Amino acid sequence: MPKIMLHKYAALTSHLFSATFWGSFAPFTAIGMTLAPIPTMKRILRENDVGGLPLLPYTSMFTLTFVLTIYGILINENKLIFTHGTRCVLSIIYCGIFLRNCSNSCTTLPGTPQNHKNASAAVVFSVLSSVAIFGTNTGAQVAGFTSASLICMLYFSPLTAMKRSISQKSSRDIPLPFAV
Repeated sequence: MPKIMLHKYAALTSHLFSATFWGSFAPFTAIGMTLAPIPTMKRILRENDVGGLPLLPYTSMFTLTFVLTIYGILINENKLIFTHGTRCVLSIIYCGIFLRNCSNSCTTLPGTPQNHKNASAAVVFSVLSSVAIFGTNTGAQVAGFTSASLICMLYFSPLTAMKRSISQKSSRDIPLPFAV
């Protein structure tokens, strides 16, 4: 091969294998992953019932994306604001669909719908209060630590559905697109 061709391939491969190139896809990948609950939401809308599906994946998704949006605002990072702001809107829609088709006495979520609303409101209030009281830098740290804790909760979400499915010996209530 001529030396010029090798140089072109080297430039192409160095660009394709760079963190900058692949990092530019991260926001779209994150948003794409947030679309995973759509088949479950379609099922809920079709059946007008949540069955034994857990609410925890959707409330933790909302709370996490809200906190990450606030974090992006505080550190003035447009990629975070766009990505997690979009994900926050989607998770609000998912929570709305779920709560509209779930009775207030449902306890398979885990907990009740009101427990989820209260917990999410407490996290939102705490993060916003820390920003108002302590300022941008400390507020950003609080939002960062809070998001790390919420990410752990998000990973626990599929486990709640699996626990219920094992006890009922049925996989009907595992939101597979979201859990995988």
